[in-house]
Amino acid sequence: MEDDEIRAALRRGDDHGAFRLLLRTHGPVVYSACCRILRDATAAQDVVQQAMIAAFNNRRKLLAVDQIRGWLIRVATRKCLDAIRSSKRTDRLHRDVADGDTSDLSDVLDQLATTEERRALEECLATLPPDVAAAVLMRHRDGMSWAQIAEAVDMPLDTIRMRVQRGALKSLRDCLEAKEVAP
Repeated sequence: MEDDEIRAALRRGDDHGAFRLLLRTHGPVVYSACCRILRDATAAQDVVQQAMIAAFNNRRKLLAVDQIRGWLIRVATRKCLDAIRSSKRTDRLHRDVADGDTSDLSDVLDQLATTEERRALEECLATLPPDVAAAVLMRHRDGMSWAQIAEAVDMPLDTIRMRVQRGALKSLRDCLEAKEVAP
């Protein structure tokens, strides 16, 4: 188990080795999650670095969590949402830059066969608030629990569950139907 190796390296004081293992083991998955949220490879790389450093600086939590990967994805998701918020603030200040596209791809993307259907899903996801779109992905793509999602998007559990179940999924379904794409 790589997680056990990471924890063992931390316990023996091998910070360099632990960090290298952390990046090698979980970096690609965290990067993929950031790319889906931010839709910008360069921004995703920056956020992955920030998330990994923040996670590594919180060694006590890193040693305590059951699933390092899930915890890292939550940390990275928060960093992505911060980056989106920051981007929107910057865009408002400069007014010559349009709001960043914060659409995400979800598990449904794997089920859709054509490029047109994928494009339709991306467009529909783009209509959702970034934190809700991220929650949809965490739930349906990553299989995270509602408690984990609520923590990741920094929202009360019942609020995010209702926004996803009653709002976002219905909005996605309606949007896809309007585009004549069957979910």
